Amino acid sequence: MDLNLDLNVPNSYGAFPLHVATSSLSPGLIELFLYHGAEANIRCNAVDSENKHGLLPLHIALERASSADKCLSHWTPKHSIFKLIIMLCLPEMKEAMETCRLLALNTKDIKEVICSYVKEGKFIELAILMMVARKKVMDPITLQSKDGLTLKECMTFRQWVKSELAALIDEEYFFMGMKEEKQLIRTRKEKKVAMISTLLLVEIFERVGDTFEAYLQSKQNVPKEHVAGEIAWLLAEAGFILNCKDVDLSDVFDSWQTNLVLERSGGPFHEDEEHSERKICDSQQDHICNQPYSPPGSSLDTNGWSSQRDEDIGSNVEHHQIMELIARDDEDKFVPLIKGQLENDNSDNGNSNFGLMELMMWICHYRAVKCAFGLIGGATGQTMDLNVPLKDGLYPLHHAAQSLSSGLTKLFIQHGAKADVRCNDVGSKFYGLLPLDVAVESICCRIEWTPKQSVFRLLFTLCNSNLNESLETVSMLSVRTREVDDVLYHYAKEGKLVQLAALLMVAPDTNAPPTKDDGSIALRRVVASEIASLIDTEHMFLGHRSRKQAKMLKEKKRVMSTVMLLVEILQRTAGSIKSDARSRNKVVYYYFLSSCGLVGK
Repeated sequence: MDLNLDLNVPNSYGAFPLHVATSSLSPGLIELFLYHGAEANIRCNAVDSENKHGLLPLHIALERASSADKCLSHWTPKHSIFKLIIMLCLPEMKEAMETCRLLALNTKDIKEVICSYVKEGKFIELAILMMVARKKVMDPITLQSKDGLTLKECMTFRQWVKSELAALIDEEYFFMGMKEEKQLIRTRKEKKVAMISTLLLVEIFERVGDTFEAYLQSKQNVPKEHVAGEIAWLLAEAGFILNCKDVDLSDVFDSWQTNLVLERSGGPFHEDEEHSERKICDSQQDHICNQPYSPPGSSLDTNGWSSQRDEDIGSNVEHHQIMELIARDDEDKFVPLIKGQLENDNSDNGNSNFGLMELMMWICHYRAVKCAFGLIGGATGQTMDLNVPLKDGLYPLHHAAQSLSSGLTKLFIQHGAKADVRCNDVGSKFYGLLPLDVAVESICCRIEWTPKQSVFRLLFTLCNSNLNESLETVSMLSVRTREVDDVLYHYAKEGKLVQLAALLMVAPDTNAPPTKDDGSIALRRVVASEIASLIDTEHMFLGHRSRKQAKMLKEKKRVMSTVMLLVEILQRTAGSIKSDARSRNKVVYYYFLSSCGLVGK
């Protein structure tokens, strides 16, 4: 008898036959309906108390499967992910999982389903999709531009999850200290926990997804206790660290020997005793200014005088006299002395280069602005190109930056010195650095502060009036450095807090979000993305790292969290942070009180 039943016509309640059949979690029924033309991409039109309007059959199947067992319904992302996976692999979940698999394979909008579950923190549903349609889940995600028409970006599922986590981290700091947003903050934190768990889930299935699939398809009529033990063993074999809570299924089975299963799965993880040496990033910058400043290419004796050759600056007597004049910044006596010496050199052998490069190094060392003006302003009868490197590969502006002399920096810039030149001496500790780099590194060496201390203490220190000239030097260089954003982002990603704070305090505009959709990214999102990447790296290294590596990752993540806090503080106070040192302290202190909820007490 042919009833000619159309499976794609809704009933009087707006539900389609496939939606109704899905509630039974019967794979045989689902397969039959699909075979006879039931469409898996039709959404329910019902408007009822169960809120099924707009849902796909896959939505209903995942919702039913996630609550098929009472232990599953009580699971949250705070519990063990490994335990969740073991429970989903148990024989009693087989029909529910097969139902979800059939629907997932026939659903065109599965990416939309996946992304919505990730954003909503529906972790069990996502885990089920990972198990039944892993390849579809892992397919690249295509993002559209704001007009919804043109392609903006294509990324892997893992990259997309990290970008979502970065956005939540960004929002977490944005709402910090806002009492009126308590509920929103709580929701964001819950989503953040779920997103971190999602990254771990991705790592698990990238390692053992194929193994799980092969095992579950090959095992038939196997006791659930045995299946649980085997899955735990597969996880341990993949390098994951399992402990008692991961394999404790005493709430699932009447009799369950947790310790025995843990022992069979490899036991508690014992980390490798071999420690890989920590990679030292930017070693050139890390060791800059550890010693008192002296002109590169020269050395100081116990009295502080240079031991460089007499022919570089003249006779020994003249050398000491010149040094004394530079140290006192006595332009009136310095200029005639140098001018006379240069005239003598010209009359003797036609050589007018009376150690001008060496003199410039010493002038920067003693921060002798007046002598510098006399030397490069033409008073000595000579001119000097400030965009020609000195003997040590540094440019005069590098030396001015290292001495943190705002007067010299301003003078050199006025006479044509370029801020975008880099040291070209491979053997120099400044190799490849801009004057701006040298200046902020020099500030770092003048401040006694470590990332273990409060970031507010760092800001109080930088607001000290003794550092006003140093910050003014950085300010002048930053506005003339085309690559200032690159410098800023570099310090942020490397977790160089003092350098970053010094730069942000004098150039807060660099912390502003992009003004157009040109692919640029705000500094705070760069930092948030770095934190998300570190979290992901921790998951990737599970079972493959030493204690030292784990400690390094944890410390790096802590430092980057402090960077994020620093960026948030300076962004909130950007309008006031450029004022005098005393009011700067008030601004920072007020933010500290408000973030702790202490204002008005």
